[in-house]
Amino acid sequence: MLADNALLQIHKTASLEDRPFTLNDHYLNDLHARILARLKDKRYPVPTSEDKDNHESNVAQALACLALVGHTGLKEEDLSKLRPTDDYETELDVMAETRAYWQVAYKVSCESCVTRNPSDWLTTAHD
Repeated sequence: MLADNALLQIHKTASLEDRPFTLNDHYLNDLHARILARLKDKRYPVPTSEDKDNHESNVAQALACLALVGHTGLKEEDLSKLRPTDDYETELDVMAETRAYWQVAYKVSCESCVTRNPSDWLTTAHD
């Protein structure tokens, strides 16, 4: 009985969208880029505390060299874009896209909960 009700609720929820989409493309794209960068950073070693001073001076030197050849306004996080293509690039991209989509969808569903009439919660909770 409980499993049947749960399955019914899952089907109702799934029927609300024909295919996944969002109107917040700018938010989705920004999140996707940030999450993908974080995932790629996890694939490469992080400098140890002993290398911290060398790391900071190396980053400053790299940014200065890039500025000399016309790439101005870059930050340390932009350097990860210069890494070679990862063997798991496609998988990392799917992971980032999925995580970003669900974060945007969660935000939208939370906003709709706030704007809904609280009395609706009681009537829809047992449908």
